[in-house]
Amino acid sequence: MTIRFLIFDVETNGLAAGRHSVLSFSALHVRTWRDSGYRHFDVQKEFNRFYFPIEPYNPPAIRVNGLTRDVIEKRRQQSGGAAKGQDL
Repeated sequence: MTIRFLIFDVETNGLAAGRHSVLSFSALHVRTWRDSGYRHFDVQKEFNRFYFPIEPYNPPAIRVNGLTRDVIEKRRQQSGGAAKGQDL
């Protein structure tokens, strides 16, 4: 039996909703199946968006997620803009 599911990941500039911005949103569309007793996984689609924060960068959060301004800028350029991948 084949199972399909989505995995989401959100990185933020802190933990306070309404006070800290989302810096990245990512999703994977995954297909999984069992064959000969082994579980197989296949990523069908990938979606990534990167955002600059509205408020100043929060150093403790950036130490965790590594999304400095330079990193966000590079990832946006690599993907041709804020979005990368196909819409899920």
